[in-house]
Amino acid sequence: MKVMVETSAHHVHVTKETLEALFGKGATLTNKKNLSQPGQFACVEKVTVVGPKSEMKMSILGPERSADQVEISLTDARKLGIAAPVRESGDIAGTPGCKLVGPEGEVEIECGVIAAKRHIHLDPKTAEEFGLKDKQLVSVKVGENTGRATTFGDVVIRVNANYAPAMHIDSIYQSHHHIGGMKRRHCGKNIGIAPVDRVENRHTEESVETSQTGYVARSVQYRFETVINGIPGGSSRMNVITGKAD
Repeated sequence: MKVMVETSAHHVHVTKETLEALFGKGATLTNKKNLSQPGQFACVEKVTVVGPKSEMKMSILGPERSADQVEISLTDARKLGIAAPVRESGDIAGTPGCKLVGPEGEVEIECGVIAAKRHIHLDPKTAEEFGLKDKQLVSVKVGENTGRATTFGDVVIRVNANYAPAMHIDSIYQSHHHIGGMKRRHCGKNIGIAPVDRVENRHTEESVETSQTGYVARSVQYRFETVINGIPGGSSRMNVITGKAD
């Protein structure tokens, strides 16, 4: 089984009330680019996320939600001075808050700042085909046969009729990082490594060609294909590593 893997840059989800507080009464979200999940899109609108130590500009993702949520990397969390826990999207009870600042106002959210748990979106048909269940934990191996394979553990399966197959992991905001034994530097900060022929930024129309090594380091969201390895009892078309249910 092949699934698109996307590294998810920091972003913000807002309610209708928060949107109007930040951008003015009657404000609506402007679709800049559709994302891989049906109905989800990156917005033109951006807000400043303010923590105890610093602040960062982040894009809003639409559509509006029932609760405000800020998704950041753990490196972002250190920079902002916020102890963001690793949680599934929507599981924000007891999480820290922050200040959101827009062009027309600001909002203090009491909770909602998280580092998103690695996860794979699947529609029910695909999940059933490969013997996967909602909330199941699997391990995912990427970069197979490249000499720099990496296994991501504790990846949660999320099944919903509104989902399209895709795996989401954090982008990495720091000057050095090791993936599969590979150490890369890019402009002194952000790293993303993908064994692909082409890399596309999910939040813009940009695309770049990789180097001869087939690896690219960039600072924003990427797409690449990989093989999921890790589902006991699944299809023989999948190479299994490990899998366990909650």
